[in-house]
Amino acid sequence: MCRFLLVLVAIILPIAKAKAYKPATPRTYQSLSADGLFVFVMISPESLSEEVRHFRDDIQVEIRAIRSKFSKAGMYRNDGSQEPLWTVDWYAYQVDVPAGGEHVIRYNSGGWYWMNHPQLAFYRRAELIRAYEMSDLVATTVYLNHGGWLASATLDDQTHTVAVTTKTFDRYTFDVHTGEMTSRYRPLVYAFRLLLLLAILLPVWLVRRRRRRIALASR
Repeated sequence: MCRFLLVLVAIILPIAKAKAYKPATPRTYQSLSADGLFVFVMISPESLSEEVRHFRDDIQVEIRAIRSKFSKAGMYRNDGSQEPLWTVDWYAYQVDVPAGGEHVIRYNSGGWYWMNHPQLAFYRRAELIRAYEMSDLVATTVYLNHGGWLASATLDDQTHTVAVTTKTFDRYTFDVHTGEMTSRYRPLVYAFRLLLLLAILLPVWLVRRRRRRIALASR
């Protein structure tokens, strides 16, 4: 009976957590490019009145200022211009903006609409050039809550790369201009492969050891 209750709790608890989960409200913000010459503006998909009611007064002022100046999400020159160089029709809670105003890196980690969407995407002037799914980035999703896979991302504008670390300790480096993965380190995958190899080799070694003992004993 106790075992049945434990199994039942193990099944129900994740479902209850999923139902209780409330994604963060999409917030309007802006991110400067690495060279400071451009600004990428992200506009919340919610109406202004609906958006601001979720935030404290100082953030409301910031949101109103951005939305009063910029009407569309996309890339602008950081010179007071209100005419976008190019626009996007998506939302992301976090982006990185390399120098030049041509590229943007989109992170889709948790929040709204994280399921069934690429988790990491590279764009050039609003055109998607490379995208990565959760399975490309995370060894196992068991320890992740609602798609929150990203631990850190560090843009290096000198080498034109971004280094990404996941919450399951996977580490990757990407070329920001092409989106190509240039290096990767997946410790959980490597550990699993090692355990699998040991699981295959250990019985073989034990059988051979037993046979040698039998052979020695029969002499």
